[in-house]
Amino acid sequence: MRREGLTLAWCRRMADVFPRAMDLALRGGVALPSVIIDRFPLAEAAEAFRVAAPRRGLEVVVEPV
Repeated sequence: MRREGLTLAWCRRMADVFPRAMDLALRGGVALPSVIIDRFPLAEAAEAFRVAAPRRGLEVVVEPV
């Protein structure tokens, strides 16, 4: 990776937090649509990553269909 100048973005999921967050979401305790800043079809995935890269919002969704 050093020779190619690649950058990795690391995302860490904590084992005790993820199940609680999923439970909260499933019970309707969080308005999930409010955290999505944009949606893109799979054909526009590159644009979705460009929008998500500056991290100015919470979630950018790439929809498979």
